[in-house]
Order: sequence, then C-alpha cells, then structure tokens
Amino acid sequence: MNFGKVYLFLDESGDLGKRGNRYFCVSILSTIDPRKVELVMKRIRQRKLKKRLKQVPELKGNNSSESIRRAVLAALAKLPSARFSTILVDKQKIFDYLFDKKDKLYNYVAGSLIDLVDLQGYRDVELVYDRRSSNSLLTADFENYLRRKLTERKFDANLVIYGLQSHQSRGLMAA
Repeated sequence: MNFGKVYLFLDESGDLGKRGNRYFCVSILSTIDPRKVELVMKRIRQRKLKKRLKQVPELKGNNSSESIRRAVLAALAKLPSARFSTILVDKQKIFDYLFDKKDKLYNYVAGSLIDLVDLQGYRDVELVYDRRSSNSLLTADFENYLRRKLTERKFDANLVIYGLQSHQSRGLMAA
C-alpha cells in the first residue's frame, strides 16, 4: 500500500533544566495535508487574537490564553489527516547526571517519540523540527540521530529532515 507523503512537525514545550518547569513535553503533529494545518493557524490568528497580538510572529501555547489553546486544539482535531503523538517527561524522575547532557536527553526523548508515529506505507516522509540550537554540530547530531531512528524502522520511504525556527512554520506552531 502506498499513501504518498506524510509531514511531521516536531516541537517541544518547557526546558530540560534542573530547575524551572516540572515537565518537559515533546510533540509531533503528523499530517498528509500541511496546508490545512497552516489555514487553521492562520484563521486562529485572524479571528481569535487581539489586534496587538496579531503582530507577534509566533503563536506559542505557553503564552496563549486557555481559550486560544482550546480553539487551536478543537480546530486541529477536526482535520481528518492530523494526528498527534506526545511524550511528557516528569523532570523529577530524571537522573541528575542527565541534566549535564541535555542535548543527548533531548535526542533520546524525540527519538522515543518518533518510534510512536505510524509511518508504514508512506513513500515520502518530511520531518520539520524546531531548530533550538544555532550550534551546527548539535543540529547535525540531532538530525543524524533522527535519521538513524527512522531508518532502524526499516520502512521504505524517502526521508527529508530539516530544522526551522518555530515562527517560520505554522506546522511547528500547531505542534
């Protein structure tokens, strides 16, 4: 069976610091129709945001009101091709030494999430992630790790992985 192309948008919320938020969340939004996701986010910005907030380049869940978050989730839930996979990490359960290896910890959590996404039957997979770091070595390490995780699954698909700043992609904002 051949389904064509699937788009994956990977983003996180919270931080991997020892202090700060108790939880760290990584989500993937998968869809075969990213244009519909983009339209949802555009409409929410146009119809739900106050005038002064429409100038902000990025709609962020942690900075948005409960009503905005609910509107986004309700609209995305109506899209037949949109699926979410999420891992919520309780940082109180992480060994202390791992906080010194935040990039490796992030790679592990994102890779574990990738394992949950159903990719069987797709000819092409495009994964867009939120480029958290400007460090090209960390970025290359992350992309290589994701590529390895995906190829371990032995599905026969063309794979494209790249990072964007979250304000550059409405798919990332949705995730």
